[in-house]
Amino acid sequence: MRDCLATNNAGTGFQVCPQFLSSRSEPLSIEMANCTSRGNKQHAIHLCSAPQDPPGGRLRITRFVAENDGMAGLAVQFNPSDAVRIEMEHSVIRDCAQKDSFFRPIYVQGLDSDDRPAGNIHFRNVVVRDDISRPFFKIRARDSNGVKNITGNITLERGRQREMIQINRVWLEQARLAADAPAKHP
Repeated sequence: MRDCLATNNAGTGFQVCPQFLSSRSEPLSIEMANCTSRGNKQHAIHLCSAPQDPPGGRLRITRFVAENDGMAGLAVQFNPSDAVRIEMEHSVIRDCAQKDSFFRPIYVQGLDSDDRPAGNIHFRNVVVRDDISRPFFKIRARDSNGVKNITGNITLERGRQREMIQINRVWLEQARLAADAPAKHP
């Protein structure tokens, strides 16, 4: 998909749902380049995999803009760390999940399984613009074994402040613990 615009939908901007595929299916190979999601009522991009026997493959997202979407700019549910590889590069998530107190600009939901933690998400040169005083990355997992193999760099912009964040195991554990903190709107 190239140069696509999803705007003002009642649901999600871009939905990838391989729930009916399995590890025996041909691996996914999806690329989204220069696409924009703006003003949709739900997530900008939502990948919801098959929790029991998910497919492999890759979802590559480059030069993507998520702007003013009602829920997360990127939402990943039930994708084990050894399943679909999600790469988000040179992208911007701006003012997403502004009115939704549950979601954050980036949302990852685990499998509640110690042997299959969620993950395989990699960020490179991603900017998250979020003026609400809250964690911008929400991890919903049963315990610290709930996510694995989430890496990269994100620049968080709040007002005139810019913070470079290196996503690693220690940062993920802190994010998981802080994810349910109440949001403070300016």
